[in-house]
Amino acid sequence: MKFSISSLLILGLTISSFVFASPLATRNTESSLLSNTHQLVERNVKYPVKPNDALVTRIMASVKADLYAKVFGSITGDFCEQTGASIKVKAVMFGGMFKVGDAHIKTIQSAAIRNLKATFDAELRAQVQASVYDKLEVSLKRNVGTIILDKVKFLSILTKFETEVKSVIKVELPKIGVSLNAKAKNQIDAAINDVQINIPLIAQITVSAGVNAKTTINTTIKASLKACVKLNAKASAEAILKSL
Repeated sequence: MKFSISSLLILGLTISSFVFASPLATRNTESSLLSNTHQLVERNVKYPVKPNDALVTRIMASVKADLYAKVFGSITGDFCEQTGASIKVKAVMFGGMFKVGDAHIKTIQSAAIRNLKATFDAELRAQVQASVYDKLEVSLKRNVGTIILDKVKFLSILTKFETEVKSVIKVELPKIGVSLNAKAKNQIDAAINDVQINIPLIAQITVSAGVNAKTTINTTIKASLKACVKLNAKASAEAILKSL
C-alpha cells in the first residue's frame, strides 16, 4: 500500500507556519489597529499650526509608508522572488512507501520563501530604521522647530525635508545592502532547513537554493536607488500635508 506524503508535510509545514507566520500576522494586526485608530483622529491640521512631537510622529509615519511602497518594499519582494525561483526540492522515499507530487513540492517551496521573507524583511526594516529614519526624525524635529507655521511655510519645510530624505537614502542604502548581504546566506539556509524533512528509514526531503544572494541583493538595491532618484520632493511633501 502506498501513502501520500501529505501527512508528513502537514506536520512539518504547520510547525514552520506557526513559528514564522505569527510575527507577520502580528505585524499585520498591529498595522490594521494603527490604521483604524488613525482614522478616529481628526486628519486635517488647522493652520497656522504649531509643530509638536505628535505631529512629527504623524509625518514620519506618512514618510515611512510612502518610502516602503516606492523604494524599500521591492527589495524584499524581488530578493525573495529570485530566491524562490532557484529553490529545488529532492525527495527520497525509502522502500517506495511514499510519493511526492508537484503540489507538495510547491507547498515546500512556498513555506521556505515565507520563512525567508519574514526574516529578511524584518532585518531590512531594522536597518532602514536605524540608518535612515532615526536620522531623518532628528532632522525633522530641528527643521519644523516650535514656531507657528502657515501652510505655505510648512510645505516649504517639508519639501526641503523630502529632498533630504532622498539624499540620506542615496548615502545609506548601499551600506544597508552590504549589511543585508552579510546575513542573507544564513537567512536562506535557516529558511530552507525549517522545511526539510528527515524521517530515518522512511523519507528524506532536501531543499536547496541556487540563488547568488550577493548579486541579487545588489541588483535590488540599485533598482531601489533608481526609484529613490525619481521621487519628487514637492509632490511627496504635498502628499504628507494631505495625509495629516
